[in-house]
Amino acid sequence: MTSTTVHLERMIHSWATRLDLEPDVLRRAGTRVIARQDLTTRKRVIVYTFGHGDVILTPPRLQTSTANALDLSARLEPETLLRILPGVLKPLWLDFAWYADQEPPAAPSAVRVLNPSDAALLEALNDACSETEQELGDVQIDQPLVVGWLEDGQLLAAASQLLNGEIADIGVLTHPDARGRGLGRAVVAETIRLSMRAGLTVQYTTQEQNLGSRNIAARLGLRLFCDERGYAVTP
Repeated sequence: MTSTTVHLERMIHSWATRLDLEPDVLRRAGTRVIARQDLTTRKRVIVYTFGHGDVILTPPRLQTSTANALDLSARLEPETLLRILPGVLKPLWLDFAWYADQEPPAAPSAVRVLNPSDAALLEALNDACSETEQELGDVQIDQPLVVGWLEDGQLLAAASQLLNGEIADIGVLTHPDARGRGLGRAVVAETIRLSMRAGLTVQYTTQEQNLGSRNIAARLGLRLFCDERGYAVTP
């Protein structure tokens, strides 16, 4: 298998496990509507768009009506669910999952792997970012790999690796005063490079509204694996 195929297959198996589905479901063309009892309590419908097809997870009471209203042999257009279930669904979120299939070039000299002695620098970077940014970035010194951009004794950006089997999920933080300089992209690229050198598949997730993070994915040439759309189910 080519490198791209290996990483794609790992992503398929990782997401199939996460969604409790057979891997072939993620490979098939068309649309699948699958009932999930837990979504009744959560009052959610979640739609995953993969390379060839779509998977709709619904509360059991909506499964049949949703499936009957769709052409299951075709791709799902984002606005279709809102049309066939008028007044039932309210859009909540749109997230993207990307993966790397090529190793980036080596990083500039300002980028290096962080170690426990850099804990205070990383703590200062976290403190400079909002609570939401800290939660989404999730960059901690005790993670398997942490890479930072240092300048004049200050840590201006950091990216880290969270491991799930052979999948390395990348998080990133950039100091508010250093944004727009490509520092986040540089530390993400080096984290990707070192992760791929270690034989791992890299996943990078972003939210729709996080344009900076989406720009990193685009500038690094990451491949879009899937998007996830969440809807609230109204009474």
